[in-house]
Amino acid sequence: MSMVDLRSDTLTQPTRAMREAAFKAPVGDDGRTNADGRGEDPTVNRLEDMAAEIIGKEAGLFFPTGTLANVASVLTHCRRGDSVACDPDLHIVMMEKSPFMDRFGGLKKVDYRRDSAEMPETASFAAACAAPGVRLACIENTHNFAGGTCTSLDRAEELHSAAKAKGIPVHLDGARIFNAALSLGVTAEALAACADTVQFCISKGLGAPVGSLLCGPKEFIREARDTRKLLGGVMRQAGMIAAPGLVALEQGIRRLSEDHENARLLGQGLSGFPGIALVPVQTNIVMLNVKGTKKTAPWYERELVSYGILCKAMGDEHLRFTTYRGVTAGDIETAVSVFGKFMQEKEAELI
Repeated sequence: MSMVDLRSDTLTQPTRAMREAAFKAPVGDDGRTNADGRGEDPTVNRLEDMAAEIIGKEAGLFFPTGTLANVASVLTHCRRGDSVACDPDLHIVMMEKSPFMDRFGGLKKVDYRRDSAEMPETASFAAACAAPGVRLACIENTHNFAGGTCTSLDRAEELHSAAKAKGIPVHLDGARIFNAALSLGVTAEALAACADTVQFCISKGLGAPVGSLLCGPKEFIREARDTRKLLGGVMRQAGMIAAPGLVALEQGIRRLSEDHENARLLGQGLSGFPGIALVPVQTNIVMLNVKGTKKTAPWYERELVSYGILCKAMGDEHLRFTTYRGVTAGDIETAVSVFGKFMQEKEAELI
């Protein structure tokens, strides 16, 4: 039985061009800094410069993972005992908890709310920024645990202004910022301008096998380089993994519309079943709320495997399906057909 794997866009395979770029990349010791504080790997430096230019920041820093980039950013902005304004469902809170662990980062959270459109509520966000001890505000665009939903440019500008009024910098977890920009019809640079520092992944929909970039002011990135070293993130001849990232930025951004269209079709096909509600599809993530049925999301995840569909439970109530390069229109048709068969055969157990 063939499987349609819709668990995550982290499953995107590198292209032939990426593999060839890795083979040919000039390399150096990225962990050994030169007089201007940069590493000695020329391919890494080129990737960092390209990332910073695309996102509209002064400088960039290459990390092996988005988790490490986000954690390094938060720990560079803050000191032990500081508080951070957060949506409690941010990826950095749900999956990258180390800044808020006393034995590691020792930071505290001050929560803000999202509105009915899954965007940060401006008044709540502003109140969190004004709370005693808050030294940083974090936002996410697209919002993973809200089903790949986007914060609009207008709202992002409001949030940045609210934080700035309190003297609080904003860090944007923009793991899928190019998906957000495509959905909103704006540039990634415009969205990034609403934050002081930005992390984005080249290893999800853009297709590189490894890596994320942290971009921001030159002096901040210089400090973050030291934080990266402290966290064990120094790499040596990293040009071999940076080179596919150059290809991802040059070629991967423009094809994201295919993933969005496949997600739209998938969402249409998976909606309309009793007890299941579809979160509006904006990007390459399709999220189903299954709390109207008798089973939890982890049950669906387990049971669908035997039908040839791999997806991801996001807590007890939500089931996530993600499109990416390698998932074809034919795969979407198969997934829709199989899911319909599954729901029909399991109806007595669900409703």
